[in-house]
Amino acid sequence: MTGRCDTHCHLYLEEFSDDLPEVLKRAKEAGIVKILVPGIDVDTSVQALELSREHPGWLYAAVGIHPNYANQVSLAQIEAVEALLKANTGNIKAIGEIGLDYYRTWASHEDQVFIFQHMLDLAAKYELPVCIHIREAEQDVLEILAKWVKSLARNNNSLRLHPGVLHSYSGHPEIAQFALQHHFLLGISGTITFKNAQGLRAQVGKAGIEHLITETDSPYLAPHPNRGKRNEPAFVQYVVEEISNTLGISLDTAIQITYRNAQELFDWNGN
Repeated sequence: MTGRCDTHCHLYLEEFSDDLPEVLKRAKEAGIVKILVPGIDVDTSVQALELSREHPGWLYAAVGIHPNYANQVSLAQIEAVEALLKANTGNIKAIGEIGLDYYRTWASHEDQVFIFQHMLDLAAKYELPVCIHIREAEQDVLEILAKWVKSLARNNNSLRLHPGVLHSYSGHPEIAQFALQHHFLLGISGTITFKNAQGLRAQVGKAGIEHLITETDSPYLAPHPNRGKRNEPAFVQYVVEEISNTLGISLDTAIQITYRNAQELFDWNGN
């Protein structure tokens, strides 16, 4: 099976509370064959897992603590995330959404780094790829990830070949360079369709289709022609269309290769 993938959407948020069945129906009608739902804290990680159990073989979960929710996180909450991993029967395909966000001031840099490193430790322990959030924290994230990747190689961890995705890539050249050097994928969202995204499209062109996966980050970042509205998984069709246009390849090729990239990262054909 192959088709369009939404590798990052937050279907448990209140924006979907009134019409989630209709949202999922439109996703199927748009040819979305795989969806990954990342948590942002313990409660939403549980909700993501519940959604994956309600829609087996189509929806999958990622569990983790987002940097914006790192304030006053206790070891008990980290242990709660690990408890989900210990009980994983194949529905959890990644650790995320994790990373650093210095744009928001909801959590101190120290708390964010503390949680980020603990989440990376869990990823290595359970050999699950990571979904990385970066916002105005490029240098710190890449330094931490570089050390983590070295430890994966040193320990011959299976993640060394497919460590994760740099979510909602914005066009930062250094991030793309890091991704290509360390086997990370670039998560391409609706921002690639924005008129002012020439820099992002240029970097996508340089990276090439082999290093990309598609996502929406729903309910955020709706692509043109729906910019400013609530985003949803069906809209990933506009993302993959823009990728095909940017790279000068057929739409079918863009769909097939981004699907293959996601499958290799998340290993979701086996479950």
